[in-house]
Amino acid sequence: MANIPRLRAVLAHIEAHPETWNQATYDCGSSHCFIGWASQMAKEEGFRRHEDSYEYVWTYGARWLGLTYEQEGTIAHPRNTLEDLRRIVDEIEADA
Repeated sequence: MANIPRLRAVLAHIEAHPETWNQATYDCGSSHCFIGWASQMAKEEGFRRHEDSYEYVWTYGARWLGLTYEQEGTIAHPRNTLEDLRRIVDEIEADA
């Protein structure tokens, strides 16, 4: 089940620091996409990665957010605008 407070926290971070957001890349130095920022926040919170196998950044971030595979694909799309992300988060919250 999607973790709405975490989704809202990532969105709030992007809105407060748009210069650190680049939806076209998962992790590129100081700029991250939505899932990249989720992964960064998960790491800062001490959320553990799966130890038995390598876990991609976006899978780790999506797991921290509690997203389904479909939701992960939707929110991670590289052409999403900030307005798209707001709408997607609202839709995920409405479906929760």
